[in-house]
Amino acid sequence: MANPGDRIELPGRKVGQAPRVGTVEEVHGALLTVRWETGEVSTFAPTAGAVTVLASSAKAPKAKAAKKAKKVAS
Repeated sequence: MANPGDRIELPGRKVGQAPRVGTVEEVHGALLTVRWETGEVSTFAPTAGAVTVLASSAKAPKAKAAKKAKKVAS
């Protein structure tokens, strides 16, 4: 699943249509809010395998590591 700050790509909906590339701004459960390279913003629930994460944000691994450290310290 994508995290805020990740760059993602969605395939085109028609043959020959270019894929859409954007940055995830928010994640609410299964819903992603994405700012596309065109400047548009969309909120959608992607189906399995529909989204390709091109670049992960630096924030996501740190958050997971901090959460894991809290569990170990408890």
